[in-house]
Amino acid sequence: MSVALYSLMADVGRNKCTKKRSPALLGRVHAAIYLFLMSSIAVLAAGGSATATDWERLPDGRAVIDIKGIKFTFPAAGSDLDSIHFNQASHQAATLREVLAFPDKNRALFDANADTNIGIYIREKGGPFLDHFDRDAFKSVGFAFHVGENQRNCSSWGKAFDRAKAEDPKDQKLEYGWRESVTAGIQKVYTRASSSGEGAKEIQSLYCNENQRCGSSVCLLPNLSFVFRFSSVAHPQSQWADLLKNIDDVLDYVLPERSNRKAGR
Repeated sequence: MSVALYSLMADVGRNKCTKKRSPALLGRVHAAIYLFLMSSIAVLAAGGSATATDWERLPDGRAVIDIKGIKFTFPAAGSDLDSIHFNQASHQAATLREVLAFPDKNRALFDANADTNIGIYIREKGGPFLDHFDRDAFKSVGFAFHVGENQRNCSSWGKAFDRAKAEDPKDQKLEYGWRESVTAGIQKVYTRASSSGEGAKEIQSLYCNENQRCGSSVCLLPNLSFVFRFSSVAHPQSQWADLLKNIDDVLDYVLPERSNRKAGR
C-alpha cells in the first residue's frame, strides 16, 4: 500500500468517531483507492505479458517446434505426447508434453545446445499415430532426428551405401527391387535397384543386422539427420517399398519445409 494511501486511511481512522466526515477527505480516499487498484491491475497485466510465448500453431492445430531454424511439427494433443522425447539421454530430457507446456524454457535449451536429439517411439495402442497415420502400419518402427553440426553417423552410412551402389549388380542378389551388397560385412546393406523408380531420393538404402533389425541413417541437411529402424519380421523385404513410402509421408508431415521443397513451393 502506498504511503499516501496509508496516510489517508489513517486520517479516516482518526475521524471514525465523527458523525460527519469531510466530503473532501472522502473524495481523496476514494481517489487514492482507485489509483491503487488501477496500479495493481497494471502490475498484474505487465506480469501477464511476460508469460511464456507459446509455440507457433498450424491451421490444423499442430505445434511448430523450431530448433535452430529447423521446423518440426507435432500434434498438440493425442496419445503420442509422452512417446516423443527430446534429448532423452541427457539431464535435460523432456517429452513433447513437457516441451509444449514450457515453451520458453525448452526454446532456450534448444538454442543453447550444440546438438538436439528427438526420438519417436510408436505405442502399440492409441489413436492415429501423430494424430494422423494408421498406427498399425508402423508396428515395431522407431524414428529419430538429430539437429547439430556433428553428423558423422549419417555421413558414415552414406559412404557405406555409396560403396554398395558402386558394386557390380551382377554380383548382388536381387529380390523385390532391392540389391544386397556383397562387401558390407556384418551388417547387410541393401540398395534399391535403379529400375525400381520408387521412394524418396533420400531413402534408397537400408542396413539389416543379424537380429533382423533394419533401418537407415540419412543426412537430410548439413545440420539435420534422420534415423529409422524396424523389425524385418514385422516388415519383410517384400513390404519394404510400402513401409518406406509411409516413412517418407511421416517425414513430410513432421518437416513441412521438406514437403514444400519437394513440391517446388
